Amino acid sequence: MANKYVVEEAELKCSAGSTPAKLKVTSQKSNKIEKKLQATENDKTLMGNFGACALCNGNACAPALQQWKVISSKKTIKGQKLLLDDSFIQCAKGGVVNITDPNQSVARLGGADEELDKYYPKLQGDVVFVNGYHSNPTENAEQTFWNAILDLSHERRNFFSLQGESTNEHNHSDSEDIFTNEELRDFLPIDASDDFVRKQLEKSFYYVNGKFKDKRTPFSFNSKLEKFWNYWNNEDNGYDASKLYCDYFNATGRDHYINGSHGLGSNAAHRIDHGIALGYKWAKENWRIYPKEAIPEERLADENDYIHTFTPPYKPITVVGHSHGAAMSTGVALGILYYAREIGWDKIALNVIYLASNQPQGLHDEEYENLIDDKVNFYLVNVTQFSMKKKAYGGRVLNGLAEIFSRKYNKLLHNRGIYEHLKAILGDKFEAYKNRCVQFTFTNDRGDMVIRDGDIPEIKSACDPETNTDTFHLHYVGKEYKAKSDNNNPKMNKKIPLSGEDYAKYADYFANRRFEMKRKKRKYRIDKKEEKKEEREWETYREIMAFCMKNFDTYLKHHNWFERHFGKFTFRKIIRYIPINTIVTAYYLLHNSKDEPENDVHNNYINYLNGYAALQNAQLYAHFAPVSWINNEEILSDFPDDDYGKISIFDRICKAGKDIFYRVDYNEKEDTLESEREKRKNFKEEFKKLQTRLINTTVGNTEYIKNVIQAYVYNDKEALKKLYKEPNHKKIKPYVDGIYGD
Repeated sequence: MANKYVVEEAELKCSAGSTPAKLKVTSQKSNKIEKKLQATENDKTLMGNFGACALCNGNACAPALQQWKVISSKKTIKGQKLLLDDSFIQCAKGGVVNITDPNQSVARLGGADEELDKYYPKLQGDVVFVNGYHSNPTENAEQTFWNAILDLSHERRNFFSLQGESTNEHNHSDSEDIFTNEELRDFLPIDASDDFVRKQLEKSFYYVNGKFKDKRTPFSFNSKLEKFWNYWNNEDNGYDASKLYCDYFNATGRDHYINGSHGLGSNAAHRIDHGIALGYKWAKENWRIYPKEAIPEERLADENDYIHTFTPPYKPITVVGHSHGAAMSTGVALGILYYAREIGWDKIALNVIYLASNQPQGLHDEEYENLIDDKVNFYLVNVTQFSMKKKAYGGRVLNGLAEIFSRKYNKLLHNRGIYEHLKAILGDKFEAYKNRCVQFTFTNDRGDMVIRDGDIPEIKSACDPETNTDTFHLHYVGKEYKAKSDNNNPKMNKKIPLSGEDYAKYADYFANRRFEMKRKKRKYRIDKKEEKKEEREWETYREIMAFCMKNFDTYLKHHNWFERHFGKFTFRKIIRYIPINTIVTAYYLLHNSKDEPENDVHNNYINYLNGYAALQNAQLYAHFAPVSWINNEEILSDFPDDDYGKISIFDRICKAGKDIFYRVDYNEKEDTLESEREKRKNFKEEFKKLQTRLINTTVGNTEYIKNVIQAYVYNDKEALKKLYKEPNHKKIKPYVDGIYGD
């Protein structure tokens, strides 16, 4: 049952038509089989039509053929893929067109896709990666600077807001926001060497519009390889992260990418909706799966028929989202579910993995009020501070947090996060969805610029087995002071002793060990010698945490002493370090002057801010570590002892998902006829067990998701009105002279 190529006058049958038709080849004039022109993906011209159309009240067929699917993976005729006898195409009217006779007798073993050359179905999945915010100012200057300065939200489509490298808000199903496996292979062959990868990335920097540039194009990515694939695969993880997932989930060489970047101020609920549109589009155009009605019943009944290769149980989808992309990946999964239901399938194989989820929950009401109060009035970090200390202690970190915590703009205020929106749009179907998910987010992933981060409630965690949803990872505890957000979580039971009875407390399961690749020799051109890099380790997070809290403790003591002697302390508008010494301080005290003690308080405050900048830097490291250091075997070496073990992040994800993930373990044995039979037997046994892990497609077939598809894919303005919109938090309360009214 080897697969055959298709030639001119091949017979086609439409599921809605009364008669067959024949295919005319117009895409090329040179390649022939049995003296007949070979058909490609661009051949959609018919000789005649399909007779009476059942979808058009029996009127004459007026075919509107869309895109051929299940076609050759090889581009052999003028860059065009070849049609196979299992290829099919859909008509815009709703019919499914199959090839009933390829019109040639030569079986081309090895000439088509490898999986089609087998005599039995093969499990061959796909992994879809959804990136987070493109926050690098060099790569995304429009979003990073312009929109932030003017306080514009990209998702609200403000007149002056700029898209930058984020997703297209004017076309929510823009193909430019999708990087398919087919496109990837144009850049990188499967199992490309690190050296080849580096050269391809360098080409994207310097080779633009057919010409080499002296330097890379500023303020943007120069290729989809850099923008999508490079987000997940870098020198820190040995350009190997995508391959880890693909190999594990039976999807070797089948990785795809979707842009999840939405810029500052975006809302998780909207990102889910946007992801639904892109997931639906990806599935419709790239998921190599047959509509159920296109497969004859007798072939479905034969479990050994390779046609099953193109059914959902053999085409598992794994969606992996990071940061902003966590919400987007939720939507992508739901969009795929909707498409599967649309083409007739009741169940599909789906895995969802969340990494460092941004806005796992909403942040509002008392919790929001407490957080803002703590940041502004307790921890006093709503200032702009530039530190020139060494990198480990906040060097070159701009701590511009004043507007982030401003009650004027309420940038952190969100009614719906991932959890709330999912519960709202899925209802009781959320139970089925969450059972297909695993997450990994460090407990110290609480950087202020990416709040709110943490675990999504009710979803299994591969990091902290009990999950952690606190907005803070670290709290100062003093006799006279207590943060409003300190809810006495028993999990925050580790202590850093400070002066007197005061201490700092924190939670386990944090990214403590911190690594980076140190460049030995910088490379500017692709034709220079390859630069060498070595891994080095920074100061640990515990050291940074202690440094920050001890400086905060010292500042508080000096601040309180000042107020006991001189009354209320007032911060200067411009904060700078002023050299002082003990003798001068004593002189000023003797003369009852507060100038020098005031300088002393300011200096201690600056020392604390430097520590806080370092802490923020370390928390951002924890945010990106599940991508960059996914395969590092040392980063979790000082994790608490638990059932998962002190292994890599990826291995913990696999262990957490052992009873969740839809995948098959192939036994690697020497290829003999006997071993092949044994592998086939073992596969059948494992495959049968997996069927309990299929998810019902009704999960994605809700009225709300239907409206998203209609609004964002088919531009239905009435459907658009029915979508959730996060309130404009700037207008929640009247703002007068820095104070909110009732």
